[in-house]
Amino acid sequence: MKSIRINRLCLENFKCHQLLELDLRGRSASIYGDNAAGKTSIYDALTWLLFGKDSKGNGEKNIDLKPLGPDGQVADHQAITAVEAELDVDGQITTLRRTLREVWSAKRGSGQETFDGNTSEYFVDGVPQKKYGYDAKIREIVPEDVFRLLTSVSYFARDMGWQDRRAALFGIAAPAPDTEIMATDARFAPLAAGAHLCRWQTISANCRRTAKSLWARKRMLRRGYPSSRRWPSSAGRWIAAACRWSWKRRPLERRSWNGSWLR
Repeated sequence: MKSIRINRLCLENFKCHQLLELDLRGRSASIYGDNAAGKTSIYDALTWLLFGKDSKGNGEKNIDLKPLGPDGQVADHQAITAVEAELDVDGQITTLRRTLREVWSAKRGSGQETFDGNTSEYFVDGVPQKKYGYDAKIREIVPEDVFRLLTSVSYFARDMGWQDRRAALFGIAAPAPDTEIMATDARFAPLAAGAHLCRWQTISANCRRTAKSLWARKRMLRRGYPSSRRWPSSAGRWIAAACRWSWKRRPLERRSWNGSWLR
């Protein structure tokens, strides 16, 4: 099992924190504060540093990372948002840093600068990295789904699909084989005796094929000209012939409201 400890976490111009440095030294810590004091923002900073998302899984385009002014707008467009963490991963120290800054430029013939978007920079142990290299390093440390399972109390019940929840539970406690379960109760004896004959996946596949065939025959009857080879009985052949005869006459005749045939 991998051991990951946070030695230090530093936030610069991240949400409501202009500058915040937590010297944890690998110890467990509890953070207390009033509402809207920035407790969740610390967790958001860690998830953004690792995965480029906030604690709810929203990407950079859907969250406000920079500190906002009283009017709800970015307080300083020139400020660089940065989060840095020193991690102890199985005794090996790794320093991660991610930054975000706005890009402004003046178009030709205009003296006014316009906002062109954001740009990010990535560092591992002080060395600049491309995004794909940085993401690969993060995956080596901890996959995103494992991180969220360990750090979010609502991720398992709210954000994971039932198939993923089932796989996670089976990964923790693998289910017993069917034969072992049936051996615990004598009432399963008939089922156990025939278990080797056919697997439930095969039975399910056969049922789907049968249902598909029946629906195909129903559609052919609605069209009015089924093949007589699908009706082995004499009654079936008579019905098929009648349907074909009716279908051939239909372009030449029309039916009146009282049910009689008219030319």
